Amino acid sequence: TQPYAPQYMWSNGATSQTISLGGWPGSYCVTVMDSVGCHADTCGYFNPAPDSVWPGDCDFNGVANIFDLLPIGFGYNQQGPIRNNATLNWVAQQANPYNSSYLNGVDYKHADCNGDGIVDLNDASAILLNYGLTHNKGENDPPTLLGVPTLSFQPSVDTVTVGSPVSIPIHLGDAQNSVDSIYGFIFNINIDTSLVKPGGSISYNPSWMGTLNTDLITLQREDLSNQIIINGMVRNDQLNQSGFGEIAQLNIVMQDDIAGKTYIFDTLNLSFSDVFAITFSGDTVSVNQSNQSIIVKQSTSTTGTESFVYDPFKVYPNPTQGSIWVDGPINKYDVLDARGTLLKSQEVGQQSNIKLELDLPNGLYFIRLNNHWTRKITIRN
Repeated sequence: TQPYAPQYMWSNGATSQTISLGGWPGSYCVTVMDSVGCHADTCGYFNPAPDSVWPGDCDFNGVANIFDLLPIGFGYNQQGPIRNNATLNWVAQQANPYNSSYLNGVDYKHADCNGDGIVDLNDASAILLNYGLTHNKGENDPPTLLGVPTLSFQPSVDTVTVGSPVSIPIHLGDAQNSVDSIYGFIFNINIDTSLVKPGGSISYNPSWMGTLNTDLITLQREDLSNQIIINGMVRNDQLNQSGFGEIAQLNIVMQDDIAGKTYIFDTLNLSFSDVFAITFSGDTVSVNQSNQSIIVKQSTSTTGTESFVYDPFKVYPNPTQGSIWVDGPINKYDVLDARGTLLKSQEVGQQSNIKLELDLPNGLYFIRLNNHWTRKITIRN
């Protein structure tokens, strides 16, 4: 018989053997199918440099608009390294730092839109060229301030199926960077309505900021036209609160079908916007933001064959300080970095509960179990 050319189905809709990612961060999955419908899948995370330049986004807030003129004026005539292979196209471009920064701490390399090594009027054309375009930095978080508590999503799983309900804890601060004093807190959650059904909500049990309807009052509104859930929470006893950990939960239900697409994976990117925290005396509280992404799977493939809905494994804790437990019928595991490079592979016999010592630096990794199931793991020491 003639050799059979396998079919490829990528999570971005491509059907070629290889794809061009165009600078966009996120989880990418591929299913390879043979002539009789047997298929295998794998996922990886593409992550350009966390502070890559997007020409026109001079203040590095995810959008090119009129406000991006300000960093050009503030940094006018600042000089730094020339950016290799620079273009004004709206793609992430790795660049070395200027080591001088705008008021919000963003390096002036972002204002050098054309990459010629100097901030000047020539860079302003990129703002008009790319005006209104946005980029979701995904796992690339906004600029981080040292010693400041972080607002973050803490999902218990990294993969969900279409049609399923999902509850995602929202944390403010951790043991290393807790909140010293807070009274009121406002933030938006950005959601993709092509992947999430209307009716998303936020709950507050538990919440270290207070007890709902006792010393904590809240208000929320789902704005589908802007694809956000608006949240406000404030204490009512004139007493500041301090703490860290879980403050709320995002409750959503995935769409029953990924917009009729022919591939079986997509990525739900979650991020915050318009974050504002304040004490009772009126002082603002600095808050970092950490974004997150979750892989969404169709329940069936295009052939109608059931496609990996059942997940036999539980992996915890996540994030971890370096070790994880795996519950389930494991006989082999692989560890890959964020770019898909294999770091470690080990046969463990037939186990149902095993502790894995990863011994890796802080960062994002993938654990592949039994050559098939892939979980995203974050190491934070």
